[in-house]
Amino acid sequence: IQVATLSQNKLYGFNLIFGANGKTNFDANGKSMWNADPSNPLVDWKYAGAIDVPLSEKGIQQAIAAGHLTKNIDIDVVYCSMLIRAQTTALIALAAHNRNKVPLLVRDTKERDKRGLRAHTTKIFEGSHQEVIPMYCSYDLDERDFGKLAGMFEAEQKVHYDKKDLECFRTTWGIPFPNGESNADVFDRTIAFFERHIRGQLEMGKNVFICCHGFVIRVILAYIQNMTPADWQEAMKLEMRHEKCKLDVPNASPVVFDYVKSENEPRAAKFVHMGNEDFNTSETNVVTSKL
Repeated sequence: IQVATLSQNKLYGFNLIFGANGKTNFDANGKSMWNADPSNPLVDWKYAGAIDVPLSEKGIQQAIAAGHLTKNIDIDVVYCSMLIRAQTTALIALAAHNRNKVPLLVRDTKERDKRGLRAHTTKIFEGSHQEVIPMYCSYDLDERDFGKLAGMFEAEQKVHYDKKDLECFRTTWGIPFPNGESNADVFDRTIAFFERHIRGQLEMGKNVFICCHGFVIRVILAYIQNMTPADWQEAMKLEMRHEKCKLDVPNASPVVFDYVKSENEPRAAKFVHMGNEDFNTSETNVVTSKL
């Protein structure tokens, strides 16, 4: 899980946060029941990916901690995947929010019909006696599809594929997991969603909270930092060695970006990295994006 905090007009997310004279907050969902457990290294792990695996006890604790970190942030809208571990993370975190707003879910549909994200936002507020936060859930923010490796124990992965192949599937930009998605595939659907739904919220000065998954957050970070496929692969190699990199998305760790609008062209907006420790904004790093 990652949480982001920003000033007026920011994007927040468990795993990623943006602000735009609007802020964005990102948070990656907490650990699922298939994630590796560092405290118990003898227990094998599985890739969950697009499989709808729930949070583990550790993941629930992470979501609670994330909620305490973000409870004083003014959040206007939430975006989430369709997977239960991301939705649970967001709802647990929002339960601790000091504004006492009620998150109301609007879920996407495969047909993208009127019941999905196209639903008129004002209907969310009809008959409500309490202030609410719209929480839009979309398949476009689901975790990367790991194909044949999804649900496969780590030990079994090593039987069917050698170490170089497994690293290649994970880190290379355009090579997919067998019968699954590549990082480029995740980038295409995620950034199309970002431009279609999230950019406009930031341009209006809304504070946006995004709760989704590791690879989804990584492609957004790559996008706003103008990373090339070669940059991606080098950063992912560092990530595989557990070294700090531009795509670092630890669970339940705040990552904040402030979205600074351009007077002439939204795609020339700047993203200001507000830091990811204790929401310390004293050392900011401005990255210009071609969004």
